[in-house]
Amino acid sequence: MGTVFLLGDSTCATKTIEQRPQTGWGEAFFPYLRPNWSLDNRAVNGMSSTSLLGTGLLDQLNVTIAQDDWVLIQFGHNEGKPDIARFSEPYGSFQENLAIIINFIRNHGAHAILITPISRRRFELIDGVWVLQPTHGEYPEAMKDLSRRLDVVCIDMTKETEVWLQTLGEFKSRAYFVWMEHHGRQDNTHLSALGAAAVAEMTARCLDCQCPGLPFLRYASNIEL
Repeated sequence: MGTVFLLGDSTCATKTIEQRPQTGWGEAFFPYLRPNWSLDNRAVNGMSSTSLLGTGLLDQLNVTIAQDDWVLIQFGHNEGKPDIARFSEPYGSFQENLAIIINFIRNHGAHAILITPISRRRFELIDGVWVLQPTHGEYPEAMKDLSRRLDVVCIDMTKETEVWLQTLGEFKSRAYFVWMEHHGRQDNTHLSALGAAAVAEMTARCLDCQCPGLPFLRYASNIEL
């Protein structure tokens, strides 16, 4: 029937053997597509909305995107990086970049959905209680603001994953990230295979709830995990 494209960063991207056990949630999303829909994961480690446009990666979609395809766009993790190739201002160039991407998609007769960045696993002990800390600044709210102005669906995965991680707590949430104490590795950004599966399911469920009837989406409640 069509193709679902994913644009985003390392939290979504397909990993090489050398990058394992990191797993992008995009790798676990295919089971949530209806028959005859294909998944094309264009997310790249370290990518931001600025670098997507600056490297010409968006232009590569010209030869593959078709009318009535869908593109899920998740940025906000790398926008605050200091290098000029990736940085953008939340209520300035970030929104401008997203608008360019959305217009590109619409000009091809396809459909865009914005997704705010998933939460990092960053807890602080406050008065004896582990409390998850926000790390994405104004980027999630800037994305939601733009979605209202451009009439684009926006799934707030920042909020969803913050609630999820806070509910799991500091200790149990470790299994969902690349946290390997016996190897001295504590990665609070990148998902494990378990985490990728959980975030993919959460994304599908939120899409189903917020946008019932999406032509590409199998209902999450009908999928055995």
